[in-house]
Amino acid sequence: MKNLYVETVEALFLSDIKPWDIENVTMVDNTCMSIIEMTWDEFTDLAKKVNYKPITSANVIAESLTVNCTDERKLVRSCVLGKEGWRYTEAKLYEHETAKNVSPKDFIAKCNGKELEKYYEIKDYEEE
Repeated sequence: MKNLYVETVEALFLSDIKPWDIENVTMVDNTCMSIIEMTWDEFTDLAKKVNYKPITSANVIAESLTVNCTDERKLVRSCVLGKEGWRYTEAKLYEHETAKNVSPKDFIAKCNGKELEKYYEIKDYEEE
């Protein structure tokens, strides 16, 4: 299983993005009606609880999840050649209104919930 927090920190390191460079983290909510915006600290508290098993047929983590930096750099979720993960970009993506009230399960992609249930679990991250 992969942990979303650990995977994100590794991607930040590889992209030379420091936590103080992060403006916010955004994603489309599960109803696709609004954008959820959270601070880096809010995201990390939730992401530490998200453990998932990547599958080649679908993204387990929502593709709308985006780490936005103060200088327009971004990390966005993507699936390339069946490999799910973070992708670095400097492209402007969208302007949006924001919503709050996010839970760890909101990070899981919408795809016939029963199909993905065996690929993730929500529980506190245990450092090794």
